[in-house]
Amino acid sequence: MTVRKNTGSLEIFCDVVYGRDSYGLLFDAFYEACWLAHVLEEKFDMRLGRPSLSRKPHFAVSDPLARLVGRYFEFSSDVAKVDESEGLGELDILDPQLAYDYLLMPSRVEHMEERLERLEKIQEHQIMVMETFAKAMEEHRAMINEIRELVDQLKRLRS
Repeated sequence: MTVRKNTGSLEIFCDVVYGRDSYGLLFDAFYEACWLAHVLEEKFDMRLGRPSLSRKPHFAVSDPLARLVGRYFEFSSDVAKVDESEGLGELDILDPQLAYDYLLMPSRVEHMEERLERLEKIQEHQIMVMETFAKAMEEHRAMINEIRELVDQLKRLRS
């Protein structure tokens, strides 16, 4: 971690932490900063105020598309940025929930594909049932026509 003393404040910059849970990463970095602040209070007999984030944290996601796009231009919005700030193209996401959702996207897509495959199997089964039902209805209709013809023949024989 890096510490910078300002006129009335102390800033602690955390090292990069790696993982998939953006909120967990934010908590880990914040916890480490609080721990270092406590150590500094003890060591230098100082009193520090309540800790707070000095800027929005960003979550760098190594992404093949961002790597490709980052070579040619930079993109920046309120919630994300694509650039080569760390040497490789990366997607910097400023919202922990958005970062979390982005990291879960591949597993969500895989889950959706599995559900679609199950739905296709159900649909194939339903089509097969409907075809069987249609065939049975045709046989039923043919049988009704045969019965009708028999009844007509019986009526003619009685008369």
